[in-house]
Amino acid sequence: MLSTTVTERFAESADRVFAALDRCAAGAHSVLERDPEARILVFRTQASLFSWGHVVTARVQPVGRSAEVSLTVTGAPAAPTALLDGKKNRAMGRKVLAALRAEV
Repeated sequence: MLSTTVTERFAESADRVFAALDRCAAGAHSVLERDPEARILVFRTQASLFSWGHVVTARVQPVGRSAEVSLTVTGAPAAPTALLDGKKNRAMGRKVLAALRAEV
């Protein structure tokens, strides 16, 4: 299964960014795993007309006083592999980062 990783740095602290990410994931997605100490969150997006959904593994790492978010996006486990999976995964990663920027 194809996976894509996107990263972005935030000026806010890692704890604040993780809390915002947690709110974003809980509001719109199914949370599969949450580890606040390690700042790791795994969630699944809903299926749509053009997608079977995605599984997003988010890691928030402190970088000095700021934070770096790394999102690894894969297709849903039971979904068939498609030619455009990489493009869809990147688009979902950007969509999650945009929601996170708005929440922080």
